[in-house]
Amino acid sequence: MRPRWRKVFADLWGNKTRFVLVVLSLTIGLFTVGMITSGYISILEDMQNGYDAINPADLRFMVDPFDDKLLERVRRVDGVSTADGEKRLAWQFKNGDGEWENMVIRVLPEGGQTIDQVELRMGTYPDDRQIMLDLHIETNLNVGDTMLVQLPSGTLKEIPITGMVQDQTIGVVGTTYFVAPTYGYVTYDSLPWMEESLDYDNLLVTVDPTLSASEIDQVSQDVIKVIEQSGRSVSSVTNLSPTTHPNAGYITAMAGLLALLGAFSVFLSGFLVFNSMTALFSQQVQFIGIMKGIGAQRKTIVRMYTIFILIFSLIAMVIAIPTAGRAWTALSRFFSGRINYVASDFHYIPIVVALQVLIGLILPQLAGILPILKASKISVQEAITQTGIETDNAGKHKKEEQTRKTKGITRPVLIALRNTFRRKGRLILTLITLSLGGAMFIATFNVRASLDSYVDRVAKYVLADISINFDRYYPIREIELLTVAIPGIESIEPRAAAYCQLINYNGDAAESVEMMGAAPESKLIEPILVSGRWLIPGDENAIVLNEAFLTRYPDLEAGDTITLFVNRREVDWTIVGFFQFVGNDSFIVYVPLDYLNSVTGNANQASNFQIVAAPEIKQNNQVEDLVKQVDTFFREKGFHVNNTSSSASLVGNSTLGLDTLTIFLLIMAGLIALVGSIGLAGTMSMNVMERTREIGVMRAIGATDIQVMRQVIIEGTLIGLMSWVIAALVAFPLSYFMSYIINVSIFGMTGEYTLTATGFLIWFGIVGVLSMIASIMPARGAARLTIREVLSYE
Repeated sequence: MRPRWRKVFADLWGNKTRFVLVVLSLTIGLFTVGMITSGYISILEDMQNGYDAINPADLRFMVDPFDDKLLERVRRVDGVSTADGEKRLAWQFKNGDGEWENMVIRVLPEGGQTIDQVELRMGTYPDDRQIMLDLHIETNLNVGDTMLVQLPSGTLKEIPITGMVQDQTIGVVGTTYFVAPTYGYVTYDSLPWMEESLDYDNLLVTVDPTLSASEIDQVSQDVIKVIEQSGRSVSSVTNLSPTTHPNAGYITAMAGLLALLGAFSVFLSGFLVFNSMTALFSQQVQFIGIMKGIGAQRKTIVRMYTIFILIFSLIAMVIAIPTAGRAWTALSRFFSGRINYVASDFHYIPIVVALQVLIGLILPQLAGILPILKASKISVQEAITQTGIETDNAGKHKKEEQTRKTKGITRPVLIALRNTFRRKGRLILTLITLSLGGAMFIATFNVRASLDSYVDRVAKYVLADISINFDRYYPIREIELLTVAIPGIESIEPRAAAYCQLINYNGDAAESVEMMGAAPESKLIEPILVSGRWLIPGDENAIVLNEAFLTRYPDLEAGDTITLFVNRREVDWTIVGFFQFVGNDSFIVYVPLDYLNSVTGNANQASNFQIVAAPEIKQNNQVEDLVKQVDTFFREKGFHVNNTSSSASLVGNSTLGLDTLTIFLLIMAGLIALVGSIGLAGTMSMNVMERTREIGVMRAIGATDIQVMRQVIIEGTLIGLMSWVIAALVAFPLSYFMSYIINVSIFGMTGEYTLTATGFLIWFGIVGVLSMIASIMPARGAARLTIREVLSYE
């Protein structure tokens, strides 16, 4: 082996600390880029591919009870690919802890699933009088257990569990995925045993994928005509085309953040690599001078150190490329369980690997070429006479004289302050990497505070403590009188709901609208008005629309008339205002309860009641006990109860998706912060190694180990504090930008910008600890060197 290559390998192993720091810096940079880029590319693709695999419905119709004969007629409609029947029931079941919970039952089609398929994860599909459960809620029940269920009539039955499934359609209809109760799946043949008729009440349709939006609307109208010709009516139509996963908003938010973080990671990794290479080659100047002194040409030196950098790059790529891919696969599987999508198995993504290789090969060379060329130009005399101790000039001498006059600061501290700003370029790069990581961390808490603020505002629509839903209408007065017998109830308020449809330009019923009936004088709703006003006593056909109407029909305004198809007839409503609710594409309206009941033929009746608990119940945290008491009371009285729940649990469950998003943000911010902390550790180690001879001189004139360590720790702490100040300033615009991405992705609109001190304080503590850790190791190393070792250091 030629001497030049022996020199290269000797340099690699001659300083193991330097070798580890450089490889670690390159590896962390490539790992971060690979992991974040893999996530950005695969997460949306995984969700959509998994959702497409279950053949989701394009159209969903709520219809009067029907059988297979209607299905056959619908399947013959032009443009229809296939059609399935479905029935949904509301049960209660006793979980593994002995507590009663609500459950939605999906009755599987008699001929097997072709649309909205559930995927078996363990066990087997059920036979007659058996059930499968979805995995999205922990019930503490397992395959092989027997579950006790209560039917709407109050009848108790035991049913064995045969399997566990994943149902990606949870949240498409009804409540969102994070609020949805446990789902169970039974066979069509089990209906008589469950005291239900052998029929369906939901029609699911998929259409030819080549059809345009207007052609799909025409297919919908054709299907409605077939249904009406059979003597049945359609209560609602939901057009789900193009089909997207019900939790796509969360994944879109993640993808948007990953794009932002991906740009950050490439940016920070570049700084990290540049910092490492610059510090590395500043230590090679003397060796270059010696080689030039014995005849080495400039191109030979450049080639040597190009190979030198390449070795670091190859080692880093061998470590980073497979670990980044596997790390994202593990993280994706974790999030897929929380957001209900199917994550793909581990595989290399060619474009990600290519990006890592490109960065690994080119970026270190670009970072190293300037110091290599600079060092190769230096004269032999300059190179071999470098001592590692900076020489003074007039300007620096004057500044130091001014510094010495500073009162209350000891000379060792002043030296530490001077050393902090000695390598300004390296300091700036270190501050940038650490500050951006800190800004991401702080912004995560601000974003979560903004999301919580939005949830709190939406919760003002459910100010009652308990909500009880019946599967039919009951006289309002009867329910009010019965609740008097239940201790702990302060008041009760009726509500009604109806599914209606917009009337399109052809005069046909089109998109579904969820209509809520409430008393105008209700104190259990504090609406967030966008424009106009809320319902007031004396209103009849007044209607308040959510912001989805403004998005789709921006010309609408208060005072206009809107026609809706309600209870099989057209009804004109006068728009009095617009309110903000959940910020999605669903149409939601509020109308006066009495007028809605007159339209639907349910005068003085309601199917939902909002209950306010007595103050002592809330003070003693007994609301959940009251929920059970109310549910049991009405079931024992023979009422058909669908479910009873507390508003607190509803709001709490609605934040589970936001919790997942917060975990995701913290992991990503932690990864960026790790890049910054590695940069700080590298900077401190390189600074100490460059000043090895200087430290020896200080030791020779009496500096103690503690004084040497204190200087290094002060230097690291000062860099950490400066990075915190910069991070705090950058966090303000970054928080706004991230909040905008998430709110638009999940809620379909911008939210309220909220700041919290939590992130600032936590990051202050973290950056302090990181600075201490990054400084202590180099400081201990410097303090352990003997005077002879440091003065003979090369």
